[in-house]
Amino acid sequence: MILVLAGTKDGRLLAKELAEAGYSVLASAVSLYGGAMLKEEALGQVRYGPLDEEGLVSLMGEQNITMVIDATHPFATQARQNGWQACNRLQIPWLRLERQSLSAGDWGDATVLNVDDAGGAIQAATSISGNIFLATGSSSVAAFADALGPERLVVRLLPDPAALQQCAFLGIGPGRIVAVQGPFSMELNREMFRHFDAAVIISKESGKTGGLPEKIAAAAQLQIPIIVIGRPALPEGLVFPNNAALLEHVRCYYNRE
Repeated sequence: MILVLAGTKDGRLLAKELAEAGYSVLASAVSLYGGAMLKEEALGQVRYGPLDEEGLVSLMGEQNITMVIDATHPFATQARQNGWQACNRLQIPWLRLERQSLSAGDWGDATVLNVDDAGGAIQAATSISGNIFLATGSSSVAAFADALGPERLVVRLLPDPAALQQCAFLGIGPGRIVAVQGPFSMELNREMFRHFDAAVIISKESGKTGGLPEKIAAAAQLQIPIIVIGRPALPEGLVFPNNAALLEHVRCYYNRE
């Protein structure tokens, strides 16, 4: 059985394609929301809930996992590390689906400030007055709220109950929360940024399928800067840029057995 760590739309589609190709698939998501999305879009078995390294090792043994495909978000560093280490322990192949990054040529006329991490984004945003439109998801909201103040933030994230509860705890009012699933068109991004009078946008380098080009284009039209947090480094392993390349490798691997 193949375990797909399917924390993204790409991962859900991959799990479905693998099942349609005849492979036994177990697709896993961290949150209840992610599990619900898997049940709607993927085929095969589905589970949800966080797994540390030991939990993964146990699951892989129970389910007779022979390959792990990491299709989590580019910034899901802990989940990725757990999967990689569990595979090393059990001597099971670890494959990574890594969505395409953007280059400077994709920025157009936008003012893009590239930073290495959330700390760099906070430092860059400190010198800009006005509302900060935070489009980085829920994982880093606390750091931005603590450093920049919840009253400056407009937060866009998935409509996950735990994430919304966290925002309330941090003092981010409901009028400054956009709870909706993306990605979004350039036009919708532009209207959101305009509606909340954003002075700067902060986004992770989520790639083309993560909606980054549309955010950049909208920021350019409104002539406001966008701070882009670069991706963390990947552990050693086989990395594929799209589902087709990864599926071909899976076919070749199991044909050799």
